[in-house]
Amino acid sequence: MTGIGEARIKVAVTDLGTGDTEEAVISDDYTIVCAGSAYVDGVQMYANGTHVITVKGRKSRLAPLSDPSTPSQPEEP
Repeated sequence: MTGIGEARIKVAVTDLGTGDTEEAVISDDYTIVCAGSAYVDGVQMYANGTHVITVKGRKSRLAPLSDPSTPSQPEEP
């Protein structure tokens, strides 16, 4: 990645049911991808640049998602 304010990434999302794919280049911004019953219920924007995004609809009976930025640790023997 480049310096702050210069980062660019390409995000591709595929609907596994239809095979339709959309791509977008995100430049100094963010994107939220919701699937199934999940949806963005609200966005709060503060003067300091902080955004609080509320996502609802995810089924609580599902196991918590793992953090992809944390490498998985091998089990000890």
